[in-house]
Amino acid sequence: MEKIAVARKEPAVGLDIGRHSIKAVWAKFSGGKPYVTRAEILRLPSETADVAGLVSSWIENIGLTKKRCVIGVPALQTMFHPLLFQKEDPRTDDQAVEIEVLKFNELAHESMNYGYVPIDTGDEARRVLLVLARPSVLDEVLSMPQRLGVEVVDVVPAPFAFFNVLSRQFSSETSPILFIYIGHSSTEIAIGFRNSLLFARAFSCGGAMFTDAVARALKLPWAQAENLKLKEGSLKGDKPYTRFLTTVADTWISSLASALSVYRSVFSEQSFQPSRAVLCGGGAYLDGFAEYISQKLNIPVDVVAGFTTSRRVELDNPAVFTVAAGLSLTTSVESVPVVSLLPEAMYNELMFKRQKPFWIAAGITASMILSVSLWGGHIEFKRNELALEQQKRKLSELQKLRDEIENLKAETDKVKGISEPIILTARFTASLYQFINLLGKVKTESDWITLITDAQSYMNRRPATTTVRRGVRDVRRDTATAKEPNWLPKRTIIVEGYTSKYNFSTVDSLIRELKQAPFVASADLLSDDRIAQETPQLTPKRGGLKRFVLAVELR
Repeated sequence: MEKIAVARKEPAVGLDIGRHSIKAVWAKFSGGKPYVTRAEILRLPSETADVAGLVSSWIENIGLTKKRCVIGVPALQTMFHPLLFQKEDPRTDDQAVEIEVLKFNELAHESMNYGYVPIDTGDEARRVLLVLARPSVLDEVLSMPQRLGVEVVDVVPAPFAFFNVLSRQFSSETSPILFIYIGHSSTEIAIGFRNSLLFARAFSCGGAMFTDAVARALKLPWAQAENLKLKEGSLKGDKPYTRFLTTVADTWISSLASALSVYRSVFSEQSFQPSRAVLCGGGAYLDGFAEYISQKLNIPVDVVAGFTTSRRVELDNPAVFTVAAGLSLTTSVESVPVVSLLPEAMYNELMFKRQKPFWIAAGITASMILSVSLWGGHIEFKRNELALEQQKRKLSELQKLRDEIENLKAETDKVKGISEPIILTARFTASLYQFINLLGKVKTESDWITLITDAQSYMNRRPATTTVRRGVRDVRRDTATAKEPNWLPKRTIIVEGYTSKYNFSTVDSLIRELKQAPFVASADLLSDDRIAQETPQLTPKRGGLKRFVLAVELR
């Protein structure tokens, strides 16, 4: 049922393809009533071998090539199954229908195409009309339209088509109406009211049976008997073939009664019994047949009166075009709910064709958006690239400035390193003079003084030291350039010398004498780890001497 939404609101031609004729109708609803704008029919001669070529030429002549068409499926090739659900049944219609379809699939040993429509009975009962068809049947139905090059937008069971047309002519009826379509080799019935189809069925009795009766009675060729039946055939009077026609009519009525008995088994209430019947199809024009059916069913029987048509359309036998007109009207939003048996593959292809322009438009729009985004991104990238280049230039200038500052700082430190000892020496020259005099007086003959210098100069003489530890990388520190910790006061004098006393007794005496001087703040031996390496030029030639280094802080 949902598939028909693909075709709604878009006009299509109703194409009723039979074994002996093909009808094409262009129709629409006008003021709630069917309005036929064009109708064409092609009668197929039985002796023509090239039927496909004849039909193809006809399709091309009437301009149907690649046009949207709705195809009908004969009721004999489908199965109509009304379903009644209990009020307390928690399942949705879809769920309940799927379970029923699974049962039919198991019986048929194949996956059936199906669709359903709700049945509006005006009460609280939940009913649906399920329609099923074998895929092979649909393939056969669609084979000719596909060869003819028409665009099939839907496949609708024939009972829905003629019910769609005729129910509008009896919209004021409150009881169900029996619609009977008498075709060439079969008869299809549809019972419904309030724009809701209740029941549909078909049986293999059609107008050909009456033609056979005339041919047997008069011993005529079948084609002549058909023409005679159409022109003079009647169930009235005492013509030679009337008795034969009546016999066939009785057989037809028996088949109709069997179909109606099935309907009554499903809809047994009196309110659901048909109050009248309407005939359509070519067999509806058999003289006296409507009265005969009315007498047997005991209800009024009418032949379809016709359709409202444009001035260019003249329908002498409108009942023949009932199915084709109904198929064309199924594409209208005013159509009654109908079942679509369009195969899934064709449905998907139709959806693709329908949505293709939107997808193309969406693709173009997306491409434009992407192009704008890429162009905007390119502009933003160039802007950021320019800003980055400016930042790089500024950073390079800052780097150069930093290098200049570092070089200037290094030069300043070098000058400071050279000038600082001189400045310090100049500041305490008098104290240094007194210290040297004192040192000369208190020093014993066992001691030799080889170096007197300021602490800063002495520390700058210290060589690079290497510390090696297992499992740890070598750590080398250049004492000439490393920043020394502030462990010596600036007014410190380093005194380096040698003593012949291994116990450093004379050195201890020297330290005590120095400490007593008023201009000496402190005096002590310098630790071994802070002593610079010996200077070969200052080392005495005499052996057996011990080296000592004193750190003396002047006031």
